[in-house]
Amino acid sequence: MSAAWPQHFSPDVVRRTYGGGKLSSYCLALEAWRRGLQVTFYDADLRIFGISDGTRRVVFNDSRPTSITKRSDYQKLIKKWDTKRLMEKEQVPVPRGRLLDTAATSLNDLESIAAEIGYPLVIKPNGGTMGRGVFSNIPSWAELSSSWNQLVEEIRAEEVLIEKHHSGDDYRILVVGDKVVAACLRVPANIEGDGTKSVEELIEDKNYSRKQNPFLSKGLIKIDYEVRQELKKNDMTLGSVPTDGQTVFLRRIANASAGGDVIDVTEALPEAIKDAAIRAVAAIPNVVVAGVDVLYKTGEAATPDTFTVIEMNSRPHIPVNMYPTQGTGQDVPKGMVDYFFPESSRSEQPGDELLNFDVRPLRAALRANVAGSVTLKALPPSHYPARYKYTFDEGASCLPITESQKQELQKEARQLNAAGSLERRGKRLLLMLAGPDRESLQPLREAAEEIIGIPASSVDEWRGVVTAGFRVPGTLLP
Repeated sequence: MSAAWPQHFSPDVVRRTYGGGKLSSYCLALEAWRRGLQVTFYDADLRIFGISDGTRRVVFNDSRPTSITKRSDYQKLIKKWDTKRLMEKEQVPVPRGRLLDTAATSLNDLESIAAEIGYPLVIKPNGGTMGRGVFSNIPSWAELSSSWNQLVEEIRAEEVLIEKHHSGDDYRILVVGDKVVAACLRVPANIEGDGTKSVEELIEDKNYSRKQNPFLSKGLIKIDYEVRQELKKNDMTLGSVPTDGQTVFLRRIANASAGGDVIDVTEALPEAIKDAAIRAVAAIPNVVVAGVDVLYKTGEAATPDTFTVIEMNSRPHIPVNMYPTQGTGQDVPKGMVDYFFPESSRSEQPGDELLNFDVRPLRAALRANVAGSVTLKALPPSHYPARYKYTFDEGASCLPITESQKQELQKEARQLNAAGSLERRGKRLLLMLAGPDRESLQPLREAAEEIIGIPASSVDEWRGVVTAGFRVPGTLLP
């Protein structure tokens, strides 16, 4: 599988925020900061943050704009029945179903309702999240009654939604305002045989590949009971060797966090489905960002008989659309910041895609409770166009450097509005400097050479990630 990810959010740029929610907030904050907007973080996990242009301020919880979408608004999405009713009013295709009070519903009632809706069925808690307690594709009364008992006795659900089961592929459509900014097909965890490696070896290979993905790296395929059972159904074990090109599915649910694949379909998704997703979001008051989950029989004409909206999420993980397993990842942060701050714009200056800020000191200050919030220092107007790497060969006489020397370098960098670092690579030292021009960086270079004790042996263009501030790692200190 081949994939391309947004240039402005490459793995090296976002490396310290790999995962889901934190990666969502970091990418949005990074886009805003690069544009010159003010960014303030309010919690140590860096998932609650505000963006301001001096006139308008929007506070986010991951990808959800909480200053716009209040708790009472997104609670409607948690209560699946409320969401369903609101979408029905806008003629959005949704599964036919009923909301049941478990205390007031007898097994006879349940059996009659199931017959009225028609098998196969889906039952799930009205207020459930993360797929807990969802029983799908129930083919018979025997299985329905067993699933009902688990919901009532083990999960203790007070309200249960029973719906007609719809077959189809699992799609996540990201809507911002009145526009679909991204769409992907989610595929259950799987491996592809090569005729020589075992299932277990292929899982190891797949996980190695997923570790390179900023989002999917936190959703590796774990060999558990479900995986073993799926293999057993196919008369396979972990030691089996699938034939060349054979696809072996390891789970039923298309969940990226459980090892599933993601395929970008933003351009290929039928317009009728995009329109339904937009209407679904518009049906929920004050919800302007949402991940809309759709089941669709891929390849068929998009009609209410071939697709249905099953759920919405007001705080979607936007990296699922940015870092697919296959296809072109969408530049979601740009689309979202464009929507909330249309007067701002992304600079197209070469090298801007390599600018970032370090989350570690921000988190440290908030974790230690020495600050209730941390506002990022504005990016210099120049965006550090002059970027150089100075190499010091063996013979640096003044190592380790002292804390006061470190502070001297950092003070000089602040005064020059420069960014960079002093770090060890093997037996060499590297001084990385970025600023408005080479001449302005000369005082910082000279200060570093005086501390190190020898002049730089070579200078090259610095083509890597440029992090705001000037850092000297603890490994260079006593």
